[in-house]
Amino acid sequence: MDKVKEGKIEINVPTGRIYDAAVFYNKDAEIVRDISVAVLSVFKTKVEDIEMLDALSASGVSGIRYVKEVGVKAVLNDNNPKAIELIKNNIELNSVEVEVSNKDANLIMRERLFDFIDLDPFGSPSIFMDSVARSLKYNRLLAVSATDGGALSGSFPNACFRKYAIKVGRTPYYSELGIRVLITFIMNSFARYDKAFRPLLFLIYKHYYRVYGIIEGSGKVTKMLKQYGTIDNIGPIYLGPIKDDEFIKQVIDELEKRDFKNKDKEIAILTKILREINVPFYYDISKMHLAKVPAVHDIILKLKENGFEASRSSLCDTGVKTNAKLEEFMKIL
Repeated sequence: MDKVKEGKIEINVPTGRIYDAAVFYNKDAEIVRDISVAVLSVFKTKVEDIEMLDALSASGVSGIRYVKEVGVKAVLNDNNPKAIELIKNNIELNSVEVEVSNKDANLIMRERLFDFIDLDPFGSPSIFMDSVARSLKYNRLLAVSATDGGALSGSFPNACFRKYAIKVGRTPYYSELGIRVLITFIMNSFARYDKAFRPLLFLIYKHYYRVYGIIEGSGKVTKMLKQYGTIDNIGPIYLGPIKDDEFIKQVIDELEKRDFKNKDKEIAILTKILREINVPFYYDISKMHLAKVPAVHDIILKLKENGFEASRSSLCDTGVKTNAKLEEFMKIL
């Protein structure tokens, strides 16, 4: 074992290659966990008594951090007995009170209701989402990760259709496609239980696709479904807003108060997302076979001069987001 410090906690984690270890711990995901702590802290200002589930807890790092740094009640669950042993060790190491559960994640979510669920599987979250939809209360918070970017972003259309029931293909805007496929799948899963999922924040960090959102009542489901559409033979897919700028500002303010060692990087990530306009997809000018490629900054200025909304994409350095149609965009180029 190695002892590592993360946020306000110290935990023991297995040594050696992360994918060979008996219990999984990914140091690279610390930035994602920092942002998640800030997200839950903002949500806690609106909902005081929160009982959360870390559904696939592994080392226990996320759940223990939520308890120690946000002050919520937590259930840390994993069906791996070695993970349970390590979780209990790390709970004792940090002197926190946490309930530990050694069950299949689907089973515990069928048995109990929670105010916040953090679902961070290895690969796709698809096999858990029906259980999540049953377990999460109205007006409560959900965080979901996926690491099967090839399926989500169009590289493996058959895998995407099998897991998420959405038709995709290769596109220049593959990063945002992956986020929207994940959001659409979550929305579809909750709609079956007369619940609406409203996205608050999205992230792509290394191989992590991550979305956060609020669960709303059945009255919002129809409004959500009206924002579905098909584009470039992809879909049906959600084409509405995928972030809440006011919420993101509050998360940035929360990060400012923290002493995370990667705080500046985390704030920079969220600031890029905040500055992005809330329209579907981006034009990647590096893929447009232009004789001379203009600077992204100049394209955005010219679009605004012509009365269009425009910004950079947080997911693509050469991406331009705008409400201009392709013909209008090419004319301006």
